[in-house]
Amino acid sequence: LSLYRCVQEIINNINKHSKATYVSVHFISNQNNKLAVTIIDNGIGFEDELKEDNYGIRNLKSRMQQIHAELSIESKLNKGTKIEISYN
Repeated sequence: LSLYRCVQEIINNINKHSKATYVSVHFISNQNNKLAVTIIDNGIGFEDELKEDNYGIRNLKSRMQQIHAELSIESKLNKGTKIEISYN
């Protein structure tokens, strides 16, 4: 449920803030991971140093740590954002 809620919040944030015209969500299950989710958008992005100060991102990372999942975020201004969640 935590993983589902995290993906739901990410998609809501893309819709609310990113001005994206394209969003891709990939769910992957294989022998190395129980589940991996990759979310990519072509929105306005943000500077990496700002993500550590953002309450919403800190909250997402905290929720994923509670279930021993990893969350990584790569974003560039005007080049979109890529978020990966790996749950082992």
